[in-house]
Amino acid sequence: MSLIDLAALVPFYLEIGCELIGTISLRALRLLRILSFLRLERSYNALHNLMIIFKRKQEELLVVSYLTAVLVLTSSTIIFFMENQAQPKIFSSIGTCAWWSIETITSLGYGDIVPVTNTGRCFASILALWGIILFTIPGAVLGSGFIELMLEKQREEIRDFTDFTFRSDVIEESNSVREKVDERMPSSFIFSREAEASQSQSSRLELLHAKMDQLAFQQQQLQEQMKEQQLQLNEISKSIHRLLDHK
Repeated sequence: MSLIDLAALVPFYLEIGCELIGTISLRALRLLRILSFLRLERSYNALHNLMIIFKRKQEELLVVSYLTAVLVLTSSTIIFFMENQAQPKIFSSIGTCAWWSIETITSLGYGDIVPVTNTGRCFASILALWGIILFTIPGAVLGSGFIELMLEKQREEIRDFTDFTFRSDVIEESNSVREKVDERMPSSFIFSREAEASQSQSSRLELLHAKMDQLAFQQQQLQEQMKEQQLQLNEISKSIHRLLDHK
């Protein structure tokens, strides 16, 4: 039993104990049963792959989070000085302006805080466009991580399959055993068995070639997708540099 299973079972037994004792049942502990959904990681390979990708791309995701925090703080400070004189009750503090910055970057559009000056509206438009560019970066990073992981798994499958098929020690051992058995078998039986062995070997080779062709085709598709993701990342980085140079 793992810690997740233990945390999911504790509320059930605590509730039974409270009912037996006669105390008030702790209904809030039932929320801990949601932790049982974390066990899906062991059942689905996609969730496990997602955890691996997050671990590998944590530096890139941390950089995006850092840029988002810097953008929120900078934009909230700028809009405070732009709109505080025109709307002192609405843009009253940096915290309120930070809430407006998050709304604008994420394109929520609640409409509770709206700039009225021309400079504030221009700045809000630039900030909204910046938010669109900023939130496309994590998707491209995770997409490239998925492609890299799938390519690695395909290479491992090809390597394991070829090692299993063309392993020299297994072939030598099978040949030695075959020679010992052939010495004690009649010639007609040996001939039929050799024919079956050659036929099975040819079928294995055909399956191997088909598998290799399929894996090569999938690898080519993944490489093309990875090139497209790289082009998108390059375009995003160029647009970011243009915006920084414009400012």
